[in-house]
Amino acid sequence: MIVKGNKMIDLQCPEHGSKCKVKGPQVCRSAAGFYIGYYCPDCGPYDRVSTYFPTEEVAERALQICEEII
Repeated sequence: MIVKGNKMIDLQCPEHGSKCKVKGPQVCRSAAGFYIGYYCPDCGPYDRVSTYFPTEEVAERALQICEEII
């Protein structure tokens, strides 16, 4: 389930079979760069919903623009 804003949602974790607390959308970082996605503090990255951005600042601005549109 995808939600607008920085909301916590319950999801069934495919690896652990327990409830996860996914946060997002938010700027996340991986070896490939910065992206907008959802993240569980217990299980790690949940979903990437954007392309990769060259810097955190560019990713933050993209997230702001998306939130203004929605």
